[in-house]
Amino acid sequence: MRIAYLIAAHKDAKQLERLINSLYVEDKTWFYVHIDKKSNIDDFSYLKNLPKTKILTQRINVMWGGFSQCKVQLQLFKECINDNIEFERIFMLSGLDYPLWSDKKIIDYLIINPDKELIMAYNLSKNGNAQQLQKVTRYHVRDLFKKQNYVTRVLIYLARKTSFLFPKKSYITNKDEKTDVFMGSSWFCLTYNCMKYVYDTITSTTRFINYFKYSFTPDEMMIHTIVFNSPYAEKAVYHSGDYPGLKNLTLLHYIEYADKIATYCEKDFDKLIDSGKMFCRKIETGTSEELIRMIDEHRNKI
Repeated sequence: MRIAYLIAAHKDAKQLERLINSLYVEDKTWFYVHIDKKSNIDDFSYLKNLPKTKILTQRINVMWGGFSQCKVQLQLFKECINDNIEFERIFMLSGLDYPLWSDKKIIDYLIINPDKELIMAYNLSKNGNAQQLQKVTRYHVRDLFKKQNYVTRVLIYLARKTSFLFPKKSYITNKDEKTDVFMGSSWFCLTYNCMKYVYDTITSTTRFINYFKYSFTPDEMMIHTIVFNSPYAEKAVYHSGDYPGLKNLTLLHYIEYADKIATYCEKDFDKLIDSGKMFCRKIETGTSEELIRMIDEHRNKI
């Protein structure tokens, strides 16, 4: 079993180091890391000395909710493919994730489920409410702004609120047939062949990039749309019915959403373990030290 962990990070080099070390298994795990171009690369450069760890040199200025997040996904896929290693599994993680399962439990699960695509989505085109549908039917321009501060947040807010003034986007089409849009979490695990299929599909045609380029949170839709309109869909996890909230579409991670994603500490240990999820998000240096100790102790027992 060879596993590639593709990690998108923007802060907290110490936590990123702990994440990599927690998942490293000799001759079984490789790590590809993208550091947001806005971040100081010097804070992370020492991580390239960790075993089987590659820090991408081509860095992207990431704006949350923008297509730049999809560019990161594609860049990580490309680096993984170009290394010509016979991976069986590809994980997409955040630098603020932490495993709740032991390495052995993760690998054993993947061996038992060799063809299962560990990605979950629902059909936005057929079951989306007005709030969710506007993510793709309206034009969003977050990547026009290169920094994240009070002024740009106001401009992004105004652009979003006035997007109804512009024409709605048409459907994705393939030979005049409409392609349903699917939505889920941007953290998942695919078989290598599925990941390669997604990458080849995106890079061989312009229709997906053209459609999602001005969408909101396209990193939660573009890959899902391709997977769930492909032969791999029958091996993925489909949520039937209406939008259940992103927490309930996040198959592998325990995540809590309010105004922002919660940061966990020791008081959250029981609910994280009881969730049965493979990972939790998010963990931060300073806040989560005791929790990490408790999780590591638990992982050593399973």
